[in-house]
Amino acid sequence: MAAAARSWLLLLAALVLGARALIVGGRMIGATTRSAYVIARAPAARPRGRGCGGHRRGRGDLLQTPPATEGRGSSEAEARRRALRGVCAAIRSAEWDNVGTGLAAERWSRGEWRAMVQAAAQVSDWQGACRLLDEMRARGLPVDGPAFGHTLVACARAGELDVPIRLLDELAEAGIAPELRPMNQLI
Repeated sequence: MAAAARSWLLLLAALVLGARALIVGGRMIGATTRSAYVIARAPAARPRGRGCGGHRRGRGDLLQTPPATEGRGSSEAEARRRALRGVCAAIRSAEWDNVGTGLAAERWSRGEWRAMVQAAAQVSDWQGACRLLDEMRARGLPVDGPAFGHTLVACARAGELDVPIRLLDELAEAGIAPELRPMNQLI
């Protein structure tokens, strides 16, 4: 009984102080009235990471970030992720000389190419997205629906209407069904 009362007291303190979430003794004490009972009785907080559900888009971090440990991923994978982030940042800032250097330095997977095309779409750079699609084809990688979708989104955001028609024809020739989200943005 004392532990439950303490949890409710901490919850009330979090609400008064305007906190979004409070971690006390490994337990998450929530700060919303609607889910107060469920959160106050939640099991011990899990470390944030893949599949933990600790982070929800638009709501901020609900769980504390665990300290970095030595066994967390290989150094090669970390270096590859840093390189991909660097290429995507160069794409977003339209530094195509740096992008070319980054593309030549690694052999990128299809998912990494999609991330690069998405980076161009995020800044409405439809020409850059088309350039990356052409580069994918030149390197022998099959261009898939998500990569086309990101390019269509870039065209929609930039107000370009001629290129999407060509891309939709290419999709039909390749036998790839267009994704719903890019089509909605084009409309």
